[in-house]
Amino acid sequence: MSALAKVFVVFVFLLSILFFGTSATLYLTREDWAANYDTYKESVEDQLDVLEQRTTDLKGERDDLQDALRLVSEDELAKAGTIKTLRIELASKDAQIANISAERNESINAKTATDNLNASLTDQNKTLTTQLSEAHDKRDSAIGAEKVANAEKFRMKRDLDATTQELHEARVEFNSLSEKFDSLELAYGAVEKKLGKDGVEAILSGLVSPPIDALVEEVDSNLRLVVLSVGRQDEVKEGVEFTIYREDKFVGKVRVNKVYENLAGARVLFTAEGSDIRQGDRATTRIN
Repeated sequence: MSALAKVFVVFVFLLSILFFGTSATLYLTREDWAANYDTYKESVEDQLDVLEQRTTDLKGERDDLQDALRLVSEDELAKAGTIKTLRIELASKDAQIANISAERNESINAKTATDNLNASLTDQNKTLTTQLSEAHDKRDSAIGAEKVANAEKFRMKRDLDATTQELHEARVEFNSLSEKFDSLELAYGAVEKKLGKDGVEAILSGLVSPPIDALVEEVDSNLRLVVLSVGRQDEVKEGVEFTIYREDKFVGKVRVNKVYENLAGARVLFTAEGSDIRQGDRATTRIN
């Protein structure tokens, strides 16, 4: 509640007291109320003047208090700005302290690294000293071994001359075998042309091994490899080719490249168009 409102409340309260006092006086004295009205009116007006003066004084006091409050608020704002500035400076100091601490830690780490490097170099120096001593010993041994090596070098030169002669003779023999191979290849071509590829394979299969039947155990499509259910105990040899069937339908052809006791690994040579070799397919060296 403002000061002015308080003054009006007091004023009303005093008027109420005055009214009740006047009524009581009239009742007790039974005087003529009209005669006493002017007297009470003057008294009330005097009291009203006093109250108005009091109100004016209270307004002045209120204005003084507002001025004082404004000054206090301005002072508090100035102090708040000072506090904000001090906090900023404090944060800057904290950052400087953190930077100094980081630099101190880096210096400590650098000193530790330097100490470790120094210790490592000391160990390396000891190791190199030991290795140098061993190298001197090895050099002395090498000087002795050099003489033996020279003698071995002359012996190896003689062996090299003999090997060169043997190599020349081997090349002559290789050329002769190459001519024979070319003749055999021409003869093979003539036989294949006459009997067909299946006929030649039938002859070769009969010469290499008896007909063998097997099943496809595993298939690796990415590596184009299959595992057959027959092996060394079934007289399977590397290079033997198996024809793959599914029921009576031709699927493809594989060649054995690794033989185990009861299994054989084979590489897929080719497959029929639109077909692929699967687990459980029948493999055989027979010509169907």
